Amino acid sequence: MRVLFSLFILSVIAMSCKKNNEAASAIEISFIEPVVGDTIASWNQIHVEGTIVAKGDMTGYKISILKQSDNSILFEKTYDIKAPAYNFHDHWMNNLYDTTSVIVKVDAFSSNEANNLSKTINVVCLP
Repeated sequence: MRVLFSLFILSVIAMSCKKNNEAASAIEISFIEPVVGDTIASWNQIHVEGTIVAKGDMTGYKISILKQSDNSILFEKTYDIKAPAYNFHDHWMNNLYDTTSVIVKVDAFSSNEANNLSKTINVVCLP
């Protein structure tokens, strides 16, 4: 009886220590800032802020700010953090010399690439 009880306790401990290695799915990205169509005056910052949530652990996320005309990178930062949810918050100073349409993009990564998700918002930067 004592052996049976010990085996039961060991199996409960082993199951509770099992890590969840499933790929993140049902990823959702929500922006707080910027909002679609925002106009950013010269030498003001674009605030990129929001949340990313998923079912299961994601492997990280990336924030990018791109010129819409040629997709050149104005700002890019990658975070390699394993978690089921993130709060993101970054800034980029508008130092452009022409009125420019800009794409703010957030990419969320899962260990299964088919579950990766991107979300974009377009804003206008003034000189």
